[in-house]
Amino acid sequence: MLRPGQSCATDFMPLPRERVAFRAEGLAPMIVLPAARARLAALLPMAGRQIAVLGFAADPSETARLDLGAFVGWDGARLRVLALEPLRWCAGDGSGFNTRLYATGDRTRFYLRRDGAAPIDRMRWRRESWTDLLAWRDGETLADAPARVPPPETWQARLSALRARVAARLERPCDSIGEELLALFRPDALPPA
Repeated sequence: MLRPGQSCATDFMPLPRERVAFRAEGLAPMIVLPAARARLAALLPMAGRQIAVLGFAADPSETARLDLGAFVGWDGARLRVLALEPLRWCAGDGSGFNTRLYATGDRTRFYLRRDGAAPIDRMRWRRESWTDLLAWRDGETLADAPARVPPPETWQARLSALRARVAARLERPCDSIGEELLALFRPDALPPA
């Protein structure tokens, strides 16, 4: 039920140039994204509707893996990308993080629980765990809603800065994830640094 009160079937339709379109019956427009590892990663309740999290690959190199999640939902007028978040990042040296998604009990926010690690040297690792929050806003994108300002020099702070750049682009309704958006997720913008 991506649109309140309206059930619909969803699927992926292959497109040229290694792209796919996510379709929701009776809702427009289709959402276009890269085909590599494209999947429905989650369907989460929020504000009387469901938000589809579409996972896909945005690997920056052959040795680094990056899975992004496009949070897609009905904004009151159309189907659109409401947020774009890194779900999993693994650099060539083994550093990276994982994200687990949950809806809050009141269905107004999503928890993004993240666990990251990076090697300090051969024997020691730096580890960091944190929770990011995305909040519902009628007719707009999902908003970064931290419980507190992330401490400087943390991976959470780096993702918060990245989230702000992505949110600025998504203020214009987005139904296609292309190079312009993917370029924001360059490796130096992602933790661990």
